[in-house]
Amino acid sequence: MKDETRKVALFGANSSGKTLQIRNLIEAYGARNVGVVSCEHGTGTIESTIRSSGVGMREPKNLAEFKDAWKWAADNYSSRGKWICVDGGTRAVQWWSNEIIQGTDAAFMELAMGIERSKITQALKGYLRFISNDGNIDGRKLWPSIAWDTDREMDRWVGLECNSYWTFWEDETWKNDRKGLPWQIDAPGEGSRRAIYGTFDFILRLTRDGPQGEKIVATHDPTGRVVKSKTRDDWTMYRVPTTQVDFNLANFVNSIVPPKAVLEAVK
Repeated sequence: MKDETRKVALFGANSSGKTLQIRNLIEAYGARNVGVVSCEHGTGTIESTIRSSGVGMREPKNLAEFKDAWKWAADNYSSRGKWICVDGGTRAVQWWSNEIIQGTDAAFMELAMGIERSKITQALKGYLRFISNDGNIDGRKLWPSIAWDTDREMDRWVGLECNSYWTFWEDETWKNDRKGLPWQIDAPGEGSRRAIYGTFDFILRLTRDGPQGEKIVATHDPTGRVVKSKTRDDWTMYRVPTTQVDFNLANFVNSIVPPKAVLEAVK
């Protein structure tokens, strides 16, 4: 991965330290090399760093503003030495999934009120493809479309010529109508979740440890029994630990860059 951009995602509960990792990147790479897209508007834990250093930032409130943020990122951070941090990836995915779900629901309601398909509101006609001829919402068409939108939007963002860091909420896995382990990224639908896991090279779960919860712990579970994580290990050069106490994203990124001596040895 010496010449590639880094694509890292971290997920966890509230106050697990996901947003704090942005400060570590700012301190390591410099304020002008880190851009922040805050979908959750929850950067209070690093507000002093952002204000004092003048980090570039966008705070989208909806899907349209989020897509505009991509153009801002492309114009200002298209360099392999820079980072774009999307704080609130789950929220972003919900924006485009909700657009489809709400549009389909609105079209469904018009049909339920007796409006003919040919006379449905123009803005809603595109959502009729998710409603069968008998008037029912067809989840077999709706959810794959949401997954496809997730995959397309993710590809746009990680296609920028810069490093990517995204944060996500966590959720347990549904099994037989009940939740249970493993912990995984929270996303609307399994197809969207697969698109996210296919996008990033490294996905770890963050938790807190210590008497006061002062230590941030990153977990990688190769078995996938407790945590659904992902790494791109190359055991001749580096191997991601199962547990990293006092986790620092900038240090982690440096650790997955193969040492020069090793690179020369494997030429």
